[in-house]
Amino acid sequence: MRISYTREHEIKEQIEKDLYTQPRQLLNKKKNVLVKANHKLWLSQYENTLKLLPDSMIQTTDTLRLKVPTVSFEEFDLPESERAVFDVYPCNEDNWRCDIEKALPSLMETTSYYHSSSLPVPLQESLKDEIIALRIEEHNFEKEKRDLKHYLNKTFDACSTTTKLRKAWPSTLQKYIPPEPDRAARRPKPKVTVEPDTLIAPTDALKQRMTENLLQG
Repeated sequence: MRISYTREHEIKEQIEKDLYTQPRQLLNKKKNVLVKANHKLWLSQYENTLKLLPDSMIQTTDTLRLKVPTVSFEEFDLPESERAVFDVYPCNEDNWRCDIEKALPSLMETTSYYHSSSLPVPLQESLKDEIIALRIEEHNFEKEKRDLKHYLNKTFDACSTTTKLRKAWPSTLQKYIPPEPDRAARRPKPKVTVEPDTLIAPTDALKQRMTENLLQG
Protein backbone atom coordinates (compact mmCIF):
# COMPACT_ATOMS: atom_id res chain seq x y z
CA MET A 1 0.00 0.00 0.00
CA ARG A 2 1.35 3.42 -0.94
CA ILE A 3 1.87 5.84 1.96
CA SER A 4 0.54 9.36 1.43
CA TYR A 5 2.48 12.45 2.58
CA THR A 6 -0.22 13.12 5.17
CA ARG A 7 0.09 9.59 6.59
CA GLU A 8 3.88 9.85 6.55
CA HIS A 9 3.70 13.06 8.61
CA GLU A 10 1.31 11.43 11.07
CA ILE A 11 3.60 8.42 11.52
CA LYS A 12 6.64 10.63 12.19
CA GLU A 13 4.72 12.73 14.71
CA GLN A 14 3.43 9.65 16.55
CA ILE A 15 6.90 8.13 16.80
CA GLU A 16 8.36 11.36 18.17
CA LYS A 17 5.49 11.75 20.61
CA ASP A 18 5.81 8.19 21.94
CA LEU A 19 9.59 8.23 22.23
CA TYR A 20 10.36 11.74 23.41
CA THR A 21 7.40 13.33 25.22
CA GLN A 22 8.11 11.75 28.60
CA PRO A 23 11.92 12.25 28.48
CA ARG A 24 11.37 15.90 27.55
CA GLN A 25 9.05 16.37 30.52
CA LEU A 26 11.66 14.85 32.84
CA LEU A 27 14.35 17.14 31.44
CA ASN A 28 12.13 20.16 31.97
CA LYS A 29 11.49 19.12 35.58
CA LYS A 30 15.23 18.86 36.20
CA LYS A 31 15.75 22.30 34.66
CA ASN A 32 13.01 23.79 36.85
CA VAL A 33 14.68 22.37 39.96
CA LEU A 34 18.00 23.96 39.01
CA VAL A 35 16.43 27.31 38.06
CA LYS A 36 14.71 27.47 41.46
CA ALA A 37 17.86 26.40 43.32
CA ASN A 38 19.97 28.92 41.42
CA HIS A 39 17.51 31.72 42.18
CA LYS A 40 17.40 30.77 45.86
CA LEU A 41 21.20 30.89 46.13
CA TRP A 42 21.36 34.22 44.31
CA LEU A 43 18.58 35.73 46.44
CA SER A 44 20.11 34.59 49.73
CA GLN A 45 22.86 37.24 49.52
CA TYR A 46 20.21 39.99 49.58
CA GLU A 47 17.91 38.59 52.28
CA ASN A 48 19.05 40.99 55.02
CA THR A 49 18.71 43.99 52.72
CA LEU A 50 15.26 42.94 51.55
CA LYS A 51 14.04 42.76 55.14
CA LEU A 52 14.80 46.47 55.52
CA LEU A 53 12.78 47.49 52.48
CA PRO A 54 9.01 47.95 52.34
CA ASP A 55 7.20 45.51 50.07
CA SER A 56 6.23 48.30 47.70
CA MET A 57 9.90 48.81 46.83
CA ILE A 58 10.53 45.18 45.97
CA GLN A 59 9.67 43.94 42.51
CA THR A 60 8.62 40.32 42.33
CA THR A 61 7.91 37.83 39.58
CA ASP A 62 6.23 34.47 39.17
CA THR A 63 8.61 33.55 36.32
CA LEU A 64 12.19 32.77 37.28
CA ARG A 65 14.88 32.92 34.61
CA LEU A 66 18.43 31.60 34.38
CA LYS A 67 20.85 32.53 31.63
CA VAL A 68 22.89 29.47 30.68
CA PRO A 69 26.07 30.40 28.79
CA THR A 70 27.40 28.68 25.69
CA VAL A 71 29.28 25.50 26.52
CA SER A 72 31.74 24.33 23.87
CA PHE A 73 32.72 20.75 23.23
CA GLU A 74 36.11 21.25 24.88
CA GLU A 75 34.54 22.67 28.05
CA PHE A 76 32.55 19.52 28.68
CA ASP A 77 35.72 17.65 29.62
CA LEU A 78 34.15 14.34 28.61
CA PRO A 79 35.82 10.93 28.99
CA GLU A 80 36.99 9.26 25.78
CA SER A 81 34.07 6.80 25.84
CA GLU A 82 31.58 9.68 25.64
CA ARG A 83 33.56 11.83 23.21
CA ALA A 84 33.12 9.21 20.50
CA VAL A 85 29.32 9.60 20.49
CA PHE A 86 29.03 13.25 21.50
CA ASP A 87 27.78 15.85 19.05
CA VAL A 88 30.70 18.18 18.33
CA TYR A 89 28.45 21.23 18.00
CA PRO A 90 28.45 23.52 21.06
CA CYS A 91 25.51 24.01 23.37
CA ASN A 92 24.49 27.55 22.52
CA GLU A 93 23.53 30.18 25.07
CA ASP A 94 20.03 29.63 26.40
CA ASN A 95 17.51 31.04 28.86
CA TRP A 96 15.89 28.55 31.18
CA ARG A 97 12.64 29.65 32.77
CA CYS A 98 10.40 28.31 35.47
CA ASP A 99 6.92 29.42 36.51
CA ILE A 100 6.27 29.45 40.27
CA GLU A 101 3.09 29.78 42.33
CA LYS A 102 4.34 32.42 44.79
CA ALA A 103 6.12 35.44 43.32
CA LEU A 104 9.69 36.10 44.47
CA PRO A 105 12.00 39.13 44.29
CA SER A 106 14.10 39.13 41.16
CA LEU A 107 15.92 41.27 38.63
CA MET A 108 13.31 43.14 36.63
CA GLU A 109 13.22 45.08 33.40
CA THR A 110 10.60 47.70 32.59
CA THR A 111 9.33 46.99 29.09
CA SER A 112 6.60 49.61 29.03
CA TYR A 113 4.94 52.16 31.31
CA TYR A 114 2.54 49.50 32.61
CA HIS A 115 4.58 46.35 32.35
CA SER A 116 7.86 44.85 33.47
CA SER A 117 9.40 41.42 33.05
CA SER A 118 11.96 39.37 34.91
CA LEU A 119 15.58 39.18 33.83
CA PRO A 120 17.79 36.08 34.03
CA VAL A 121 19.77 35.95 37.27
CA PRO A 122 23.47 35.02 37.20
CA LEU A 123 24.48 31.39 37.25
CA GLN A 124 25.72 30.45 40.71
CA GLU A 125 29.14 28.82 40.76
CA SER A 126 28.14 26.05 43.16
CA LEU A 127 25.54 24.78 40.66
CA LYS A 128 27.67 25.10 37.55
CA ASP A 129 28.68 21.41 37.38
CA GLU A 130 25.07 20.22 37.74
CA ILE A 131 23.90 22.65 35.09
CA ILE A 132 26.63 21.59 32.67
CA ALA A 133 25.75 17.92 33.29
CA LEU A 134 22.11 18.64 32.49
CA ARG A 135 23.12 20.58 29.40
CA ILE A 136 25.05 17.52 28.19
CA GLU A 137 22.03 15.32 28.87
CA GLU A 138 19.71 17.68 27.00
CA HIS A 139 22.19 18.14 24.17
CA ASN A 140 22.48 14.38 23.63
CA PHE A 141 18.70 14.08 23.84
CA GLU A 142 18.24 16.63 21.04
CA LYS A 143 20.95 14.95 18.96
CA GLU A 144 19.16 11.62 19.31
CA LYS A 145 15.93 13.23 18.11
CA ARG A 146 17.70 14.81 15.12
CA ASP A 147 19.35 11.51 14.19
CA LEU A 148 16.06 9.63 14.31
CA LYS A 149 14.30 12.32 12.29
CA HIS A 150 17.05 12.10 9.66
CA TYR A 151 16.72 8.30 9.58
CA LEU A 152 12.93 8.46 9.20
CA ASN A 153 13.20 11.00 6.37
CA LYS A 154 15.71 8.82 4.56
CA THR A 155 13.64 5.66 4.87
CA PHE A 156 10.48 7.39 3.70
CA ASP A 157 12.39 8.81 0.71
CA ALA A 158 13.45 5.27 -0.21
CA CYS A 159 10.27 3.44 0.82
CA SER A 160 7.00 4.82 -0.49
CA THR A 161 4.96 1.70 0.31
CA THR A 162 4.20 -0.22 3.47
CA THR A 163 5.76 -3.36 2.00
CA LYS A 164 9.14 -1.69 1.50
CA LEU A 165 8.91 0.02 4.88
CA ARG A 166 8.39 -3.31 6.65
CA LYS A 167 11.63 -4.58 5.12
CA ALA A 168 13.58 -1.44 6.07
CA TRP A 169 12.44 -0.69 9.61
CA PRO A 170 13.57 -2.56 12.75
CA SER A 171 11.06 -4.46 14.86
CA THR A 172 10.78 -1.53 17.31
CA LEU A 173 9.14 0.63 14.63
CA GLN A 174 7.00 -1.97 12.87
CA LYS A 175 3.89 -1.14 14.92
CA TYR A 176 3.74 2.34 13.35
CA ILE A 177 3.35 0.98 9.81
CA PRO A 178 -0.31 1.02 8.71
CA PRO A 179 -1.86 -2.44 8.23
CA GLU A 180 -2.47 -3.64 4.73
CA PRO A 181 -6.08 -3.13 3.56
CA ASP A 182 -8.26 -6.20 3.28
CA ARG A 183 -8.31 -7.48 -0.26
CA ALA A 184 -11.68 -8.07 -1.79
CA ALA A 185 -12.34 -11.78 -2.15
CA ARG A 186 -12.34 -13.02 -5.72
CA ARG A 187 -15.72 -14.10 -6.88
CA PRO A 188 -15.65 -17.54 -8.49
CA LYS A 189 -16.84 -17.66 -12.04
CA PRO A 190 -20.30 -19.20 -12.23
CA LYS A 191 -20.19 -22.71 -13.61
CA VAL A 192 -22.39 -23.22 -16.62
CA THR A 193 -24.08 -26.57 -16.45
CA VAL A 194 -25.36 -27.93 -19.74
CA GLU A 195 -27.28 -31.12 -20.23
CA PRO A 196 -25.52 -33.33 -22.86
CA ASP A 197 -28.70 -34.17 -24.69
CA THR A 198 -29.37 -30.49 -25.31
CA LEU A 199 -26.18 -30.06 -27.32
CA ILE A 200 -26.82 -30.21 -31.06
CA ALA A 201 -23.74 -30.82 -33.20
CA PRO A 202 -23.51 -29.18 -36.64
CA THR A 203 -23.59 -32.65 -38.26
CA ASP A 204 -24.45 -31.56 -41.80
CA ALA A 205 -21.70 -28.91 -41.84
CA LEU A 206 -19.16 -31.39 -40.52
CA LYS A 207 -20.09 -33.97 -43.14
CA GLN A 208 -19.92 -31.34 -45.87
CA ARG A 209 -16.49 -30.13 -44.69
CA MET A 210 -15.10 -33.66 -44.50
CA THR A 211 -16.46 -34.53 -47.98
CA GLU A 212 -14.93 -31.39 -49.50
CA ASN A 213 -11.60 -32.13 -47.84
CA LEU A 214 -11.58 -35.65 -49.34
CA LEU A 215 -12.45 -34.39 -52.81
CA GLN A 216 -9.82 -31.68 -52.65
CA GLY A 217 -7.27 -34.18 -51.37
